[in-house]
Amino acid sequence: MDEEGTRASAWRLVVPVLVALGMLLVAQAVPAVLFPEGAALASGIVVLGQADWAASPGRLATVVPVAALGGVGLARSGLAPWQAELVGLVGVLALLRLAGSRLAPALSAGLIPSVFHVTAFAYAASVAVICGLLATGLVVGRGRLGPPAAPSRTGGPPRRGFSLLASGLVAVVAGALIVIAGVARGAPAGLVAPPLFVSLLELVAGAGTGWVGSSWQRRGTMLAVRWASLVAAAGLGALVVGELGHDWAVVVPLVALEALVVAVLWGRGLRHPPPAALVLVPLLAGHLAAGRFAVGVALGAAWVCVVGALARVGLEALRRRGAPTRGSLDG
Repeated sequence: MDEEGTRASAWRLVVPVLVALGMLLVAQAVPAVLFPEGAALASGIVVLGQADWAASPGRLATVVPVAALGGVGLARSGLAPWQAELVGLVGVLALLRLAGSRLAPALSAGLIPSVFHVTAFAYAASVAVICGLLATGLVVGRGRLGPPAAPSRTGGPPRRGFSLLASGLVAVVAGALIVIAGVARGAPAGLVAPPLFVSLLELVAGAGTGWVGSSWQRRGTMLAVRWASLVAAAGLGALVVGELGHDWAVVVPLVALEALVVAVLWGRGLRHPPPAALVLVPLLAGHLAAGRFAVGVALGAAWVCVVGALARVGLEALRRRGAPTRGSLDG
């Protein structure tokens, strides 16, 4: 990349940082506005070249906020948290199918309220504002704000919707983890951190992972890097929040950490935005022990990476056997 191209791409790093900064500042007065996945959405669309996420500004402005609104409704429903999470998981996957959208962050938007007991409609309003601003930016700045030629961009044109089989596999893999966390007493808070399920859906669908056509050795390396990026981001975020608390003192360090994580993802060509969300997730977890939260994320990420990879391999095996309606097997 030449110097001019580097400058043109580098300015994009500012966008997710501004999203994080705006959320953190407003959250000092209204904590419910925290939507960590907003930073990941901005990173994926503006910095990392997630063409599927930017394919339809209209869906961006509607699907993710609807998922968030449904999540708040479930959090207020009186269901046990793990039950609300299961209903939310299936509901958001169905919404994505119905809308023909590959906006995996909708999963996080819909599950955050149940996982972290967010019952204020200010959360859904915050999601709508963030998605609306990003959608407006895509429309107004098409070609400038949309997906860049990221160092790792390998995919073709944006695709429409996740397959029924991929959605079903994600529901089973993520649902099993939710049940385990719900039944097990004293399960670490980070075990079912919603950005993990965004990572899972992208992995099973083969979106932006470089999985298709790669050797088994390369696939193993990609899974290890994927796991490490999730754990490192969550652990560092939890360490900052654990040391500084939730007040003004945490704003600048978390924004700086967000900038670092996005810069590393961009610089290393990792089309994997969920770490940009996990940096901020500890703010939702209340008073937490940083180590315990990081252990929870490490276990959840291991499940997502290993079982998710097995699900992806099974999907590919079915495709190779010439199962009917090939399109139904594509992620």
